[in-house]
Amino acid sequence: MVRARSGKTLTRGRKRTLKLTKGFRASRHNLYRQSIVTLIRSRVYAFRDRRVRKRDFRRLWIVRINAACRSRGFRYSLLISGLQHAGRGAEPQEPGGDRRVRSRDVYEDRGIGPRQPAEGGRQRLAFCPNKALGPVSAARGL
Repeated sequence: MVRARSGKTLTRGRKRTLKLTKGFRASRHNLYRQSIVTLIRSRVYAFRDRRVRKRDFRRLWIVRINAACRSRGFRYSLLISGLQHAGRGAEPQEPGGDRRVRSRDVYEDRGIGPRQPAEGGRQRLAFCPNKALGPVSAARGL
C-alpha cells in the first residue's frame, strides 16, 4: 500500500503546524520541515524557561524581603529561621507575598523584631510573646 502524502488529513496537519509557527522569521514559518524543527525547539525552550522564570522570581523575592528586613534592622536569614522556628511557612512566592513585603507593619503584626545582641554575641530575631503566633508556636512555648 502506498503512503498518502497529499490527502485531506495530512494537509490539515501541515496547516495546523504552520499556524503554530506564525510570527517566526524567514522560512521557519512557511516551510513545513523547518517549521517542525523550530516548533520542537521552541517547546523545549518553553519547558526549560518555565523553571528558569520560577527561579528568577524566587531570587527577586529573596532580594526584596531581605531589603525589607534590613530596613528594620535584621537579616533575611534571621526572619526565615524565626518563622520556621515558630512553625510558619515562609516561602517568598506564596500568595500575597508582594503585599506582605511592601506593607510597613507586617513584621509588627507577626510580632517579629530584632533583639539587641548581648555583648559580643550575634543578633537574633525575637518573637514577642504578647503577639498571637498561632497554635503551633504556643504549643512549643514561644
